[in-house]
Amino acid sequence: MEAIELFNAAKKVMSITKLIPDIKIERLGHCISTIGIINYKKGVAKSKGNKDLLKELMEGEDECEKLAEDIKGEYNVVKQITSHGQWTHTFAMLDHCLRHADDFTSSSNNRTFEKKAQSYFGTYSERIFKDENIISDTCAQDGNIRIINYFVTVGLLTHVGFAFEAYNKYTKCKKITSHFMKQNGPILRA
Repeated sequence: MEAIELFNAAKKVMSITKLIPDIKIERLGHCISTIGIINYKKGVAKSKGNKDLLKELMEGEDECEKLAEDIKGEYNVVKQITSHGQWTHTFAMLDHCLRHADDFTSSSNNRTFEKKAQSYFGTYSERIFKDENIISDTCAQDGNIRIINYFVTVGLLTHVGFAFEAYNKYTKCKKITSHFMKQNGPILRA
C-alpha cells in the first residue's frame, strides 16, 4: 500500500516540479529517483515527529509545493556540481546525494547541502571508483553491458560503489549508479 502512495506522491510532486525542465514524469529513472527522494524526505519528516508526510502530500497542495520547491533548490545545487564521473542523470545524483552524503561525515549538521554534495560527488566518489577497488566485474552475455562493483574499508566502515558501462558499436559510456558508506557487515545494494 505504501509503495502505491509513494508513487502517487511522486507523480504529484513531479507535476509541480515542471519548473525543472529536464524532469519528465514519463522517464522511469526520473520517477524512481523522485520516489527515492520522497521516501528520504518522509524519513526525515518522521524523525522530526511528522508521521504522515505522504498523507499531507496527497491531501494538500501547500505541503506538495513546499516539497517541490525544496527539491528544485537542491536539484539546482547538484546541477552546478561537476562530478568526477558521469551519472545516469542529474535527478539520480540528487536522490543518491540526499540518501548517502551524510554517511561520509560525522559533523553533517555543520555542513551546507552544497558542501556535502561537493564532497559526495568529488572526494569520496574519486576515492571509491578506482580500478584497485573493483571486487566484481560482470558482463552481459552479449557483452554490451558491464556491471562493476567497488569496495574499500575505511576504519570501521565500508565504502561501496556501483557503476555500469554500456557499449554499442560506436560508443562506450560508463555511468555511476550509487556509492555509500555502511557499518562493516553484509552489503545490500541501495
